[in-house]
Amino acid sequence: MARPLAWLARLALRTKVTLVVVAAVVLAITVTVAASYRSVSELVGNELERGLEDRADTVTTLLAANREPPVRPDITEQLLLADGTVRPLSPGRHLLPVSEADRRVARTGTGTNRRDVVVSGREYGVLTKPLPDGEAVMVGQHYQGVVRVENAFLWRVPWTTLAATGLSAVLSWIVLGRILRPVRRLARATGRITTTQDLSTPLPPAGADEIGRLTRSFD
Repeated sequence: MARPLAWLARLALRTKVTLVVVAAVVLAITVTVAASYRSVSELVGNELERGLEDRADTVTTLLAANREPPVRPDITEQLLLADGTVRPLSPGRHLLPVSEADRRVARTGTGTNRRDVVVSGREYGVLTKPLPDGEAVMVGQHYQGVVRVENAFLWRVPWTTLAATGLSAVLSWIVLGRILRPVRRLARATGRITTTQDLSTPLPPAGADEIGRLTRSFD
């Protein structure tokens, strides 16, 4: 009866330590993922802002040279005249909504206006920049690429967490089995001494670690 109880006690200890290790791994992964997601979101957002700025500058340069900007599938562009009239620069696209701040930029030829709008159920980041002749160019880029990157990142998180958790559990169980092996030997030896009352029963070899010191203390 004592041997099964001792085996169950060792199994419970091994399980508890493994669970502690797995919990620490999950916590570390959660913190890392949260920080990484924030960094990825900021990076993608900054890239979008730079893309809007660069595209607006490119359109301004092309219009000054009397050239039409090439059409991009993720971008909608339009010219906003000083009187509030809109001239599309991207054929076949829905017009971007014009706000009073956009009209002020076109009317005064100064400042910029950056905002998010929804066009036909799709969210756009819109930048309005003035042109030298008192008009303004409006550049809108939809967030579909940003959403795709974020979804891909979030989709990988559960699988990565599951794989890391499973691997840490297996490795912890194996390593703990080796670590607790001297404890099992010492427990068997002390169990025999307790059962037989034979104090001459040899104890397992003592190492230089904590288990070895414990073995020497028992000896």
